[in-house]
Amino acid sequence: MRAVNSKHWRVQAGQRSIRMKKTPTRPFTILVVDDVEETRDLLESLLRESGYEVLSARNEEDIRLKSRRRNLDLILIGIGSPVSKSIELGERMRLAAGVQENVAIVIFCCPEIEEGSEVHLAGNVHLTRLDNFDQLRQLLFRLLDIGYSAQ
Repeated sequence: MRAVNSKHWRVQAGQRSIRMKKTPTRPFTILVVDDVEETRDLLESLLRESGYEVLSARNEEDIRLKSRRRNLDLILIGIGSPVSKSIELGERMRLAAGVQENVAIVIFCCPEIEEGSEVHLAGNVHLTRLDNFDQLRQLLFRLLDIGYSAQ
């Protein structure tokens, strides 16, 4: 894997890969929302390589256009928001995507959260500030309840 830096992610050459323990009957579908094209493209590529189906959007209007009539399993949001506004942001994105509360929302660039940490808020909204892509994969495996094995 090449070393990649973007606004939100640092992927180092030589990171170990993590594979799913069990294969779902259909690929999990993740909606990536970020206003920075480079970050969206990087996450989309890394998630596809990990076996996910990925949609990407840059704002709420884009979400409405791309996610309707799709079975989303998780929404990954890279729009910086203070903790006090995160539940509201998550609910707006959920409404725009037309999904129920059982679909987890992960806001991954919250500046008030310590790097490498995660906070679970009401309404199946999770705040995190992940240090690398392997941490994101582990979080996704846990939230999607698919388990993982490091290789």
